[in-house]
Amino acid sequence: MQLLIVVYDQGIDASVMELLSHLDLDGWTKQEDATGAGHTDPKMGDAIWPGLNNILWLELEDDHVEPVAKAFRHMQEAYRLQPGISLWSMPITAW
Repeated sequence: MQLLIVVYDQGIDASVMELLSHLDLDGWTKQEDATGAGHTDPKMGDAIWPGLNNILWLELEDDHVEPVAKAFRHMQEAYRLQPGISLWSMPITAW
């Protein structure tokens, strides 16, 4: 099993939710209004550093990680100004 963590710009939440409805997933968890800094300007949800992120936590079979990650990248590439999406995966043990 793998945990796929998807951090994405909150502005594309509707597109992400639509993508999730088309993927064959058993379930997911979404954390909204995440702040932080990465490869671009910080997102702190205030007047100085506007914007927020959402985080998805997806438990996937090993062979599903790559197709799901590619689906997120394909969705990102469909935007003229590509929104921020970061993806990480790690092995997990479900209890």
